[in-house]
Amino acid sequence: MLLKSKDIIRGFHVSMYRNLLGLTLSLVSLFLIARAIGPKEYGQYFVAGVTLDFISCLCQLGLGPVVQRKNGEQFEKFWRQYFTLSFSTAILISVLLVLTVGSLPLLTGQIKNILCIMSLGLPALVGLTSIRVASEKKLRLNELVVAELLGQIVFILVSVSLISWGWGATAPASAWLLQVNLIFWILFFRKKKMLDLKWDLSELGRMVRLGTSQLVITLLLEARVPLMVSVAAPSFGLGITGELGIIRRLVQKLNLFNSSNGRLTMMVCSTYTNNRRRLKIFIAKNLWGNIIGFGLLGCLVVTIPDKIVYLLMGPEWVSVKKVIPYFISSFLLLSACSVLDVALQATDAVRLRMGSALVYLLTLLMGSIFFVSAYGFVGWGYAELLSSAVYMAGLLMMVRTKVGRIPISSALLMLTAFVGSIATRNFWGMIPLTLMLCLSARAALRRVGAFVNPY
Repeated sequence: MLLKSKDIIRGFHVSMYRNLLGLTLSLVSLFLIARAIGPKEYGQYFVAGVTLDFISCLCQLGLGPVVQRKNGEQFEKFWRQYFTLSFSTAILISVLLVLTVGSLPLLTGQIKNILCIMSLGLPALVGLTSIRVASEKKLRLNELVVAELLGQIVFILVSVSLISWGWGATAPASAWLLQVNLIFWILFFRKKKMLDLKWDLSELGRMVRLGTSQLVITLLLEARVPLMVSVAAPSFGLGITGELGIIRRLVQKLNLFNSSNGRLTMMVCSTYTNNRRRLKIFIAKNLWGNIIGFGLLGCLVVTIPDKIVYLLMGPEWVSVKKVIPYFISSFLLLSACSVLDVALQATDAVRLRMGSALVYLLTLLMGSIFFVSAYGFVGWGYAELLSSAVYMAGLLMMVRTKVGRIPISSALLMLTAFVGSIATRNFWGMIPLTLMLCLSARAALRRVGAFVNPY
């Protein structure tokens, strides 16, 4: 199945509209919950959510990216096995979590209660992830968009109502449980013809072997959030953990271009495996889109006055402004890294990807030990920025080795300008450099046609 350019562009646009509408509703719910329950209770909700997200990655067995790279009948076959295997694993782990969460030694009583509630939604969360893979692979996003927007509205209404009744941090957890099950079952019954919940034992071992390396890479990259919790919670308490958590959620939502491009980029690159020239041009286009889109948005967010933060979130959250520039800079680098990582996936460079993910996590661990002890909770922002820069440098070298030279020099200079200006908040010093980069990038942009046809 070789997708046409117009279908990919339409899918990208629908995905962008979906993310823009979802961002609006997500920010509304984020600010309402933050203002209502405060940093400490939000920290409890965030710790439970991080734990569940990490477990959900484990339930998917690393098969998502593997399935996305298949085409035609092979995709249908692999996807059905992927859904059955991941969904069944999630049901089993959900039951085990409900039965054993009370005996987990590292979690407090309230966090255990929240995790117990959220673990009931683990099968729906994992099943929804696999359905998203199928919808995005076939570029049939309309039903997905409607279901997700309906779920966002339900989440806002239910969480606000439960908070007003005094449920505290269990209110957003209960609302999330209703939201994720609502979205999953709507899409499940709409796509019932695609689903065939039968085991093919002959393919089971092969799929697990294919997904093992990707699972290790995913867990290494996703371990950064549990690492943040394990560093922040004992050192600063759940209040600071909640502040760091809400910044991460906020910046992650703002990264519209990466969330729109990520899976589409992976899907299209799977068709360009044997065409290095098209692969290079496609990677260059997406790199430009991610850098310029998120870079401009990041500059806008960093300039928001403290008074606006006070009005939106309340007086308890004003200190989050100290860390926002470093998180945005880090996510900007990681957004570019995700595009480069897809290029390595297209060339099956598993060991290189695994090594770079391990170096990234170790850099983050060592940086957090040094910077947090020296600068407090702001030091975590420094550690995130340093590890992202190291990860970016490693991926650039690996991509050049496996894929070849890609015309991204101007894009990397622009990325450096954005990261430096956002991290230092020195926007006036960026103007001459930006003008110079725009002039030097004109020929590159014209050559790859980044703004005329993004695919």
